[in-house]
Amino acid sequence: MKFLYFLLYLVLLIFFIFSYNLFGFSKYLLVKETKFTQTQPTKSSLEVYQPTPTSFKLEVGERLEYIFNYFFLATIKLSFEVKEIMKIDNIDCFHIVATAQTQNFLKLLKNIKYKVHTYIDTKNCRPIKFLKYKIVGRKITEELIDFDYSNGIAIWKYTGQPTKKIPIQKDTQDLLSLFYYFRFIAEQEKKYTFSMVYNGRVWPVTIEVNKPIILKYKGKKIKVFKIQPQTQLLSYIIKGKTLTTYFTIDSKRIPLMFELSSAKRLTRGILKDFLPK
Repeated sequence: MKFLYFLLYLVLLIFFIFSYNLFGFSKYLLVKETKFTQTQPTKSSLEVYQPTPTSFKLEVGERLEYIFNYFFLATIKLSFEVKEIMKIDNIDCFHIVATAQTQNFLKLLKNIKYKVHTYIDTKNCRPIKFLKYKIVGRKITEELIDFDYSNGIAIWKYTGQPTKKIPIQKDTQDLLSLFYYFRFIAEQEKKYTFSMVYNGRVWPVTIEVNKPIILKYKGKKIKVFKIQPQTQLLSYIIKGKTLTTYFTIDSKRIPLMFELSSAKRLTRGILKDFLPK
């Protein structure tokens, strides 16, 4: 019996060590100061298309929920929700909330939660305000961005850091608003360029949309767009990993799966629930 207890303890210890190595959650969610030099986007034969603000339709109540698994254990829960339409500075905005939190063993190793709010103008798809809370244990930090397009600036505030006024373009996005904006403007075989404010600076983003591929999802074969954004921001946040997202090709452009891949490992976040059905 003592041997069985020892064996169980050894298995749990090994799993604990591997979990810590695999899910260095802070490596791709906790932002650390790193300096990067600007690089030119990879050349492509696809047409370069600069989208212009246009009306887009979101459904209040839409909720997307994802689970990142390590073998049979959930390690990260990620969700996106269109909460409501509300007024910000007398502008009708979609209030969208995204949350990410560690689960199970990973939560014991590093209890981390992110809660992000964006407020998107319902008429021209531009963010009016961005708010992010990062909670690590009992420590809370806050990032706030107010977009002032009439004066071409974004006012950026972060806990413990001086306020910045950042020059922006008329269609500059934030981290969360770009996710929704791209869903509704993406077209096959086009290459898009964006600018995005995050962590006190503007990041260029290039996204190519190629021909659809087939993805097996819950026993079904579904046509999807495979998207891999090109930006130094990813190197800044997820530290050497590649982010791939698979969007359905219908008008809803539902992201069915996220992949975080590196030379050593592949982690998938698969859509668990979608509302409304």
